[in-house]
Amino acid sequence: MMNMRKPISSRPVGYLHLQQLLEKKGIQTFPLDYECYVREKGDTEVITEQGYTTKYYKLRYWPGETFWSHLEFALKQETLNLELIAKLFQSIDPRDVSTYVSEHKAGKYRRIIWFLYEWLIQRELEISDIKKSPYEAVLQEEYVFTTQSVKLKRYALYNNLLGTPWFCPVVEKTKKLQEFIEKKLPERAQEILQSYDQKTISKAVSYLYAKETKSSYEIEHEHPSKERIARFIRLLEKAEKMGSSIDKTKLIQLQQEIVDPRYANTDFRSSQNYVGETVMPGKEKIHYICPRPEDVQKLMKGWVDCHRLMIEAKIHPVIIAATISFGFVFIHPFDDGNGRLHRFIIHQILSSLKFTPQGFILPVSSTMLNNIIEYDRCLELFSNPLNALIKYSLDQNGAMTVHGPTDLYYRFPRMTRMAEYLFGCVEKTIETDFKYELDYLVRYEDTKDTIRNVIDMPDRKIDLFIRMVSDNMGKLSKNKRNEFYELNDSEIAILETIVRSKFLSQ
Repeated sequence: MMNMRKPISSRPVGYLHLQQLLEKKGIQTFPLDYECYVREKGDTEVITEQGYTTKYYKLRYWPGETFWSHLEFALKQETLNLELIAKLFQSIDPRDVSTYVSEHKAGKYRRIIWFLYEWLIQRELEISDIKKSPYEAVLQEEYVFTTQSVKLKRYALYNNLLGTPWFCPVVEKTKKLQEFIEKKLPERAQEILQSYDQKTISKAVSYLYAKETKSSYEIEHEHPSKERIARFIRLLEKAEKMGSSIDKTKLIQLQQEIVDPRYANTDFRSSQNYVGETVMPGKEKIHYICPRPEDVQKLMKGWVDCHRLMIEAKIHPVIIAATISFGFVFIHPFDDGNGRLHRFIIHQILSSLKFTPQGFILPVSSTMLNNIIEYDRCLELFSNPLNALIKYSLDQNGAMTVHGPTDLYYRFPRMTRMAEYLFGCVEKTIETDFKYELDYLVRYEDTKDTIRNVIDMPDRKIDLFIRMVSDNMGKLSKNKRNEFYELNDSEIAILETIVRSKFLSQ
């Protein structure tokens, strides 16, 4: 997306230059997060306008005319873009890569290019191993989140990428993410909990499990039966005890627990699916196109490995939860239940990594539901550009066929914005929604106790009275009066006053 303020004297550099070269060959890539230019006059400058960022470099940064020089520039100055690099490598002769690397294979960036080629293309070049050279990291840890370094003797490099060739996200260490991490939200959640008694906390646990379940279904505009609600609550209760690892077998078991038995999978899906809606008979509006079924097994193997690597590297739990949960829903490995499992995985990771207070749940889905537009926008950061790149057809029954290979679009998602979004949800959940729910329960129990001191009513009747009065702006409606035939008008008036003063006034 070209910035309208780009001066005529500037030239695209780095990934933008490479992207334009690929476009001339008819090869499309995801839109770049930002554009880089070298200009003849002026200092280095970053301009953000209408949500797009453009970075201008001084003339001395111009790397040269070859695509190799622009690739090295991108590796030095920009965030790693594995999808674009993989497509570039696919478009060139491997002998050209060997020649370029061999000219000066001791150079850091030539070694990184060499490693990335063999790692992405899964093809070994005819180049002998490095004999002696200082080891360098593939990623610069001050700019992106990395895993524990694996020593690669062949290239004299440390591989600290977040995943494998079949699923390797990139998350930048933005100022926003660093600020979220510094807020120490787990400690804040514990601090809030300590200000409430155990009775309130115990009641809150059951209430929040039910609310989280209802919110997760409402996000998908579903109204499940009591049996399905109970199944999902049981699943949430297991999250903390499942341990931090998730594998294929465990995922299949989880899917089987939350969907109608008729739509339970015994393996990852073997058919093409998509997220859409029927606008009229024979006409589908496509919201999201999922990976081809023949790619799902490898993508999910990469996803499992990425999950393990991030946990071993002790990356912040919210970063892991965002990367893994959104990665899961983008792959969409099952025929049904992907959205609910996506949100369940958030809880499973936050609970198992001790971010969530023990025995508790943070109603993150409720926070998402309360601002569903923002949640949809987060998903659309990936789905909108993806849909524009994929060619597909639908038959008369709505079955989709995706044309051509598309796996690279799903293998290397950029997850920075998803991590920022989830961190924002978690913070709001803890600082606002979490405390609100606890205060709500305190008010509710106080109201019930006060009513009980006036009239020793059964719990069920007290709950019904509070609900009916609350639903009618502090008064019991005339057509509901017969529900409490045993009470006189004076008693009703007293109880209404209690509900208004204790429960509805705050």
